[in-house]
Amino acid sequence: MARETTTKPKGWVFPNNGKPLQIAVPYRVTYPDFVTKDKGPSGAKGYCIDVFEAAVALLPYPVPHQYVLYGDGRRNPSFDNLVNGVAQND
Repeated sequence: MARETTTKPKGWVFPNNGKPLQIAVPYRVTYPDFVTKDKGPSGAKGYCIDVFEAAVALLPYPVPHQYVLYGDGRRNPSFDNLVNGVAQND
C-alpha cells in the first residue's frame, strides 16, 4: 500500500531561470473544441488546454509555461514538422 506524502522529492526543483516551459500547440482548422487560438493571456483555449491547466494546478510547485501555436489556422499543420521543430528547438 502506497503512503501519501506532501514532501517534495529530492532533486525535483524547478529551475527559476526566468524561462517558462514552452508547449507547442497545433493551430488546426479541424477540432477547434480541443485546441484553438485565443485572444486571452494564454493564447490558446480548448479541452486539451483545460486538461493541462488542471493537471498543472495539482502540482505542489509552480510551473511557468506558455503555449506556442504551430500552424496558421487555415490548414492543418504537419505533426512530423511539429515534432521535428520541437526536437531541433525551433
